[in-house]
Amino acid sequence: MWGPPLLAALLLAASCSAGAPHSQPGDAPAAPATPEGPPPPPAVKGDLLDLVERRSIEVEPRGGGIEGVWLRLRRRVSEDVTVVVPAGTYFVSPSQSVQDMVTTKDQVIELTASSEKEDGWTNGSVPAACARRLRDIPGRDDHFTIRRRSDQPELAQLAPQLGRAQADFAVQQAAVWIVAGDASFEELGVAVRGSFGMYFPGPRLIGASATAEALRIIHEAGIDVTRKRIWRDVDRVFPWVAPGHW
Repeated sequence: MWGPPLLAALLLAASCSAGAPHSQPGDAPAAPATPEGPPPPPAVKGDLLDLVERRSIEVEPRGGGIEGVWLRLRRRVSEDVTVVVPAGTYFVSPSQSVQDMVTTKDQVIELTASSEKEDGWTNGSVPAACARRLRDIPGRDDHFTIRRRSDQPELAQLAPQLGRAQADFAVQQAAVWIVAGDASFEELGVAVRGSFGMYFPGPRLIGASATAEALRIIHEAGIDVTRKRIWRDVDRVFPWVAPGHW
């Protein structure tokens, strides 16, 4: 005769053979079942040039106007890739008539199956400022080579501070031209907001307030602004500030 103890033992054996979990009072809840199969490969993350050197990605940088660089990227590994483009990354134009570009803040670009076009490439862009004031603005047909930083020590020193400041483009561009090209206040006026034909340029992009903010960022980067030509124009930027303030 089957008593309760024997019946309980049989039910326990059946449940175990069927793969059902068994728990005793006070046991922690069993983890939910997961589908069988290998786990997904870990994502790859790194600096743009590190990933290129490791042959994890390939990249084609092109001109994207005065405020950025356009990037075409492709994975060379099966894993998803997180590309970090640090502030200060320097894009060198092979043409003596086209501006070099320097990135003004850290930018992250994700390369995944969903981000890719049919040809396997992903399009992205990074915020940047022109580093050669007297040259032409890069267009989509202009290509670059990439350096980790500018070979001008002060521009390399400025870049991290630009990234931290989160200033608008006019301020960033003013700071780069002052440091990289020792631009005066008058020379900063070459950047304009649109135009109305050859003889009717738009209003200047970099005014006194943008220049003043740029000087503050340069100073906070540890660069002596009083040794720059812009300091001769300081009364046009903020006439109430004496040199001793800095």
